[in-house]
Amino acid sequence: MKLFDCHMHCECSTDSIMTVQQAAAQAEKLGIGICVTEHWDYDYPTNPDAFHFDVNEYADNLEKYPDVLCGIEIGMQPHLAEKNRVLALSKNFDFVLCSIHCVKRIDIYEPHYYLGKTKQQVVVEYLTDMLTCIRNHTEIDALAHIDYIARYWKYNEELELSDAADLWDAVFKELAQREIPMEINTRRIELASAVDCYRGLLGRYKELGGKYVTVGSDAHNVNNIGKRIAEAVAIGEELGLTPVYFKQRKKIPVR
Repeated sequence: MKLFDCHMHCECSTDSIMTVQQAAAQAEKLGIGICVTEHWDYDYPTNPDAFHFDVNEYADNLEKYPDVLCGIEIGMQPHLAEKNRVLALSKNFDFVLCSIHCVKRIDIYEPHYYLGKTKQQVVVEYLTDMLTCIRNHTEIDALAHIDYIARYWKYNEELELSDAADLWDAVFKELAQREIPMEINTRRIELASAVDCYRGLLGRYKELGGKYVTVGSDAHNVNNIGKRIAEAVAIGEELGLTPVYFKQRKKIPVR
């Protein structure tokens, strides 16, 4: 079995400190496959131009590394479906990973988003935007880091199905019906609480017809490439979900 790390950022992502060359060398050292998924966020509220890059230059550079798959991480917002569709189809990407970084046009990294809101209110807003985005975005190969918001909120709690059961079910049903994998993002799975969170969410996704997961380190530096991806694959398989990676926009089982 060759493990695949399907989520990482190199020199085209402004918040990364590694190059594709360094990522490729590290992947070879670890004996894993990798897909680079540079950030693209239209209308990013705190800096609208922060997460754009020259797509042609990016794709041309990746051609120098035949063992590295070419992906993109597209930040979804409800009003961006058509622009994001055009972007996803603009190059022959291997993998289009879609994510939620903003809710109600506010960056959920920013502390002010949470002011005066209960955890349940935040979860409802997060999932409402997520559901709208999934429904109106046609080019989604996988949904990234569903626990992203828990990295930054103030509540010292994990996401729970009980916070918004109907919305969780609607999200999972939409993903399952379109056979869109959920990502197990390894950024937080050193925490037992985060592992339990993923087990709960992915377990419900499975119950509602979900079949697949992708696994990604979300690495922004060389040392995090491949981090805990074997553990994440094991979590997916334990729940009866098939770990996959994408090549030419097609699912390929990891095993």
